[in-house]
Amino acid sequence: MENSDYILDLMKIILPALLVLAAAALVWKKVASGGPKEQGQTLPLRLQAYERLVLLVERISPSSLLVRNHQPGISAKELNAILIAEIRAEFDHNITQQLYVSERSWQMTRSLKDKTISMINGIARSLPEEAAAMELTRAVLNHVSSLENDPYQQALALLREEVKAFF
Repeated sequence: MENSDYILDLMKIILPALLVLAAAALVWKKVASGGPKEQGQTLPLRLQAYERLVLLVERISPSSLLVRNHQPGISAKELNAILIAEIRAEFDHNITQQLYVSERSWQMTRSLKDKTISMINGIARSLPEEAAAMELTRAVLNHVSSLENDPYQQALALLREEVKAFF
């Protein structure tokens, strides 16, 4: 009888200890994996980063860029310098967004910025020295409209596609 009392007392101690250990293991596993709480905190930051990249793409698109920076009476060279400075400032202002977006989206955005600068510089170099800003504007808009695929719309489509994957 003494052995059965001993085993019963031992079970009274071991069974609750095992339950507490199992509960602790479950809690630890959830905390160690980051769980849904981490996703809940970073999702708004990621969405905001994609919003900022959409705004960046829109702001460096030639049509938007040229409308915002139109100044009557300046030369094509002056406008070229203003446009390039504006593109770089927009990009630099949003450079930290790369932390929250996919590598593909960030590379596409950076490439679009570089190609836009290269396009504007190339067109500006092809104009006569004394060309007016309006000639540069016209040449850039003609070049963009002659493209088979609009790279700015393609970039926006990629960003929208990635954001849809969150939901």
